[in-house]
Amino acid sequence: MSGNQSGLPKLQHTISESIKDSNLDLAFLYADPLLMNVKIVDNFGKHLRDELVPFNQPLSTEKEFDKIWQLIKQTERRFTIRREVANFENLKSVMAERPLMLHISCHGDCYWDTKVKPPKNTYFLAFEGTEESLCQLDKLTEENLKQLLGDGLTSNLLIVFISACHSEPIGQLFKRVGVPVVVAVNSHTPILDSVCSLFARHFYQ
Repeated sequence: MSGNQSGLPKLQHTISESIKDSNLDLAFLYADPLLMNVKIVDNFGKHLRDELVPFNQPLSTEKEFDKIWQLIKQTERRFTIRREVANFENLKSVMAERPLMLHISCHGDCYWDTKVKPPKNTYFLAFEGTEESLCQLDKLTEENLKQLLGDGLTSNLLIVFISACHSEPIGQLFKRVGVPVVVAVNSHTPILDSVCSLFARHFYQ
């Protein structure tokens, strides 16, 4: 108990400073890519061609946002929200506005990465591509996010909520750069879309 109390003044100071410096309360990013690019190889591993295949089950990101928005309206206070498709450019753009809260709703997954030594699971958020790769999967990996967070764009963030399976490693990156509250899903755990939406509703209450 004493440890929590000693940290309270610092958190209150962080909140007051963040509110003073921010014009954006909540950035809501959502992604639900329809397709993913798969490399087709022969029995010897030689690349033959690329194919677009369906990617995962559709998400209810619209319903998730609507429930959060209804809760916010009930507070009857001025609240600024920016909602964008989750891609790397939009993430950089909303972070530049120094939001107090960042909510990301998308699929999350991992793959066995043999390009690193030793090989390991690389976790990613299933963002969407832009322009010619619109509606296609674009993986926001831990390395991609490290590059962005290295620019000091998280100094105003108080809460990051990642509504995605296996999102713990991504959430840990936000935690390491000093975001006080980070909500993510255990790296070994898939989770139902309906469960994420329900938890988000209770969290924002």
